[in-house]
Amino acid sequence: MRRVAQIGFSGTFVGGVNQNGQNQPQTAMIWKYKPQPASAAVENLSQMLGTTSGSFPLPLATVLVQRGITDLESAKRFLSPTKDALHDPFLMKGMDIACERIARALEKGEKILIYGDYDVDGTTSVSLLQLYFEDLGFQFEVYIPDRFVEGYGISFEGIQYASDSGCRLVIALDCGTKAIDKVRFANEKAIDVIVVDHHQPGRRIAGSGGHVEPYAGWLQLPRSIIVCLCVDNETLSGIAAILGW
Repeated sequence: MRRVAQIGFSGTFVGGVNQNGQNQPQTAMIWKYKPQPASAAVENLSQMLGTTSGSFPLPLATVLVQRGITDLESAKRFLSPTKDALHDPFLMKGMDIACERIARALEKGEKILIYGDYDVDGTTSVSLLQLYFEDLGFQFEVYIPDRFVEGYGISFEGIQYASDSGCRLVIALDCGTKAIDKVRFANEKAIDVIVVDHHQPGRRIAGSGGHVEPYAGWLQLPRSIIVCLCVDNETLSGIAAILGW
């Protein structure tokens, strides 16, 4: 059976399957705004981060204080992080499976299709992975679906393009969480699929024999990741670790 690795995170669970594999009822998404911080704390941080050109923008200082960042050193670490400050990418469920499969593609010289959603999160995720793969010397193609012809997410046309192009692995960015039939179609063509996403999973479909069973990828990281580009970056860190770089 072809294995599907799915990596992702959702900030607020609204139904489907939780990290324990339990079905949950569908509920409404609720956005909770953080209270406005004390103006003195915001102004103080703005002045500390200021340069000879002027103070640090107050709106940005407000966001930092809301995140609990009130002193100069913490702000510098947040605004100018180093590699040592990055999370262990393998705290994310499914990361080991995904990165090992990508590393195997590199070793075997397999061609990869980078498949991205057409919105800003999807296209920036594609760009990041494309630049990284170019440095690694991967053989790859890039595919962005036609919004008006193919619609959102992985399409049958995209999978057929991967097959016609000789790709043996598809990496879907910012889409694919619920594309059970599309992934199965890819598997039937001997193409593996890795889903790197941050959208809410639907109900799990039991897999047996030749069936495909995407599973919910949940984070165990110290802080939330809410866009696919961040999940994509974690994946690149995982690939580097697997390759020993």
